[in-house]
Amino acid sequence: MRYGFAMTIPPPSRTADKFIVRLPDGMRDKLQARAEANGRSMNSEVVSILSLALGAAETQEIDELRIRLTMLNDRMNIAAQQIDAIAQEKRRIEQEIAVREAMLKDGRAE
Repeated sequence: MRYGFAMTIPPPSRTADKFIVRLPDGMRDKLQARAEANGRSMNSEVVSILSLALGAAETQEIDELRIRLTMLNDRMNIAAQQIDAIAQEKRRIEQEIAVREAMLKDGRAE
């Protein structure tokens, strides 16, 4: 006992979810070597590897969404260019109408 009281709360590692994995021959040794090389326990190494793998799936989904967003932006840019071209043609025709109407009023229709 430290400071006159007993510790009643178990450490988090004792209450964390547990999962038993059967490893193929030789994988435990590779995992141990990798954990030692990274200065981690085998458990921490497995958690790290799983986190990377699961994060990679989420990253891939984000990348796919970014691609879709880029495609939509491209389509919007093309549509904006088409709208600009239509607006320019509209202004040209409106000017032409105004010129012709003015010529009709002056009696100079061609």
